[in-house]
Amino acid sequence: MHAVTRPILPSADLRATADFYALLGFEVGGLWPAEYLILDGPDDVELHFWLKRDVDRWTNDVACWIGYPDADAVHAVHARWSAVDLPAPAELREPTADGHLVELALIDRDGNLLRVGAPRPDRAPEHAGSRTGSIPT
Repeated sequence: MHAVTRPILPSADLRATADFYALLGFEVGGLWPAEYLILDGPDDVELHFWLKRDVDRWTNDVACWIGYPDADAVHAVHARWSAVDLPAPAELREPTADGHLVELALIDRDGNLLRVGAPRPDRAPEHAGSRTGSIPT
């Protein structure tokens, strides 16, 4: 049996959210206009959103992590997304290699934080189980 975890992020306007993520290569997988949105993106990324009309971009503290197998993949995502002129107040941050990850950050129009990253091979965890937080290759 295989289970999958999906983030559920708030959206003040599901159609506007779909339009924003379309700029980044996502397509609508399901839309219930007064309730819920599923977006299917590149690299099998799937994002879920629930309608929260009063979400505040400046105080929203909801985030998700999207894992890749290596830093090259993270840099490739950044290259694709940075080629897009994102509407304000959305923000795409450059990849960093702080801590044990190589990671970029995207803050969408509703303040949702998408952290896109991969483990740094030079920073192996003290204890490594069968998962390291990346997408299997």
